[in-house]
Amino acid sequence: MPRPKEALRRVRRQAVVGLIGGTIALAASLVSAVQGLGTRQLAFLSAITGAIVLGFSAYMMSTRFARKFVREVETVSNLPPHDLARLSAVRARTASIIFVIAFVVLVPVAVVLWQSDFLQPWLIGALGSTLLFSALFFSIYRRVSAGLAGVR
Repeated sequence: MPRPKEALRRVRRQAVVGLIGGTIALAASLVSAVQGLGTRQLAFLSAITGAIVLGFSAYMMSTRFARKFVREVETVSNLPPHDLARLSAVRARTASIIFVIAFVVLVPVAVVLWQSDFLQPWLIGALGSTLLFSALFFSIYRRVSAGLAGVR
């Protein structure tokens, strides 16, 4: 079982890397947009990506996240295996549903933005990865649920 404080330390190390990477991506995209290097669309996408990474990493460094994370790790560590499997199934199903909803929202956006030759590879990547993540979480859900059904 992982110790909560040790797990938090590892997550915070990853958050520091995210802070650095997000800052670099955001700054580089802003500099390239100001200097007119590259395309505006690429600078815009890079700025959004850098800002998202920076925001999540900053949240992971907060004390609010630390309290929530430690509490969650302690709770999960103390669950019996059957309850842990049930929790995993619920989370996998929820993640699959979220990715299906994201895919359904992304399809009309892709249809509208498909005219841009620049955005087509990004749209294909976004649609494909969203669909693959949904399938991955659904298969995890099915496998865990099948295991739970065999235990009853």
